Amino acid sequence: QAGCALPRAVEQFHYLLWPDHGVPRNPSQLLGLVEVVNKRVLEAPAGPVLVHCSAGIGRTGTFIALDFLLKMGKAEGKVDVFHCVQQLREQRVSMVQTKEQYSFLYEVLLEGLLCGSTGVPVESIASLVRSLRDEETSGCNSILEKEFKALQRFSELFQLLPCREAEKPRNQPKNRKPGILPGNT
Repeated sequence: QAGCALPRAVEQFHYLLWPDHGVPRNPSQLLGLVEVVNKRVLEAPAGPVLVHCSAGIGRTGTFIALDFLLKMGKAEGKVDVFHCVQQLREQRVSMVQTKEQYSFLYEVLLEGLLCGSTGVPVESIASLVRSLRDEETSGCNSILEKEFKALQRFSELFQLLPCREAEKPRNQPKNRKPGILPGNT
């Protein structure tokens, strides 16, 4: 038609595992989505990325903040979640809508910045195993060692909290089950 803009191709990524007002059960899945979207943008930079959930504030704000903060963390070696969300809210009210979403940002950033991308496409797994075997026979396990060290660092953050208060003699009668004690607060 005369006067109409050229047709545009739109590629949609629809993430179904994120409840409204909630957070995904697994940070890795959301990190994977961010990675796929950014990879696609690099492959075919045809225009802006549009992010939208039902209301356009909670999940949308969390996704945008996560993408921005991952890039910030990699580039600057630090993140500022508070100011990022504050700036988003200056553009649109209530971005990152719930306390749970705000807290989840930290959890996803922890995994994303500490462990990085560890996903392997199915078609690449055989060549990865071969290269790991080659590294093992040569005495150099750089890929495997790097991932395992990241896993160790990540796991250390989730060690059992000390239960000193619950273990004190005056508090022992209050403990209903000896194997389930509250951590120190």
